[in-house]
Amino acid sequence: MRILIVTAKEDTERPDVLDTLTVRYMVAKALASVGHKTYVLGVTKKDLRSFDVLENKIKRFRPDCIFNLFEGFSDDSKKEVLFATFLESLNIPFTGNGSAALQASLDNCSKEAGCSLSRKSLKEKSEGISGWRKKRNPKTPLMPNAPSPQARTNRLATN
Repeated sequence: MRILIVTAKEDTERPDVLDTLTVRYMVAKALASVGHKTYVLGVTKKDLRSFDVLENKIKRFRPDCIFNLFEGFSDDSKKEVLFATFLESLNIPFTGNGSAALQASLDNCSKEAGCSLSRKSLKEKSEGISGWRKKRNPKTPLMPNAPSPQARTNRLATN
């Protein structure tokens, strides 16, 4: 499987941003060790100003899946929601939360108010997600080419 690992690309010394780059390397190494072809893309602020250019950058890798480690930028975490919305428009499976869940968490978390998510607000914000779950056949795998749990168990037993 061709997996594109995506992170933000910015000049900073913030430890949390640098940790993401370390995680990116570890994820690529782990996925490659089980036979996946991994590619890395750093998304810049400029990339988010032109979705056509960004779409071309992503599609040149021809990914089967995107491992989304993009968390916005150190001075603008709301770009995480924008990027998730963009990924949803590509119709390429990706890891992590969708835009509705990310927006719900950002709307309810602030330095002044703390971080409290009421059931009512979560229900209102996640209608799109629950609609998707109702439409999706739970017996259909999200990643159809992924081995079944039984196949993974059998492979581990034979090694």
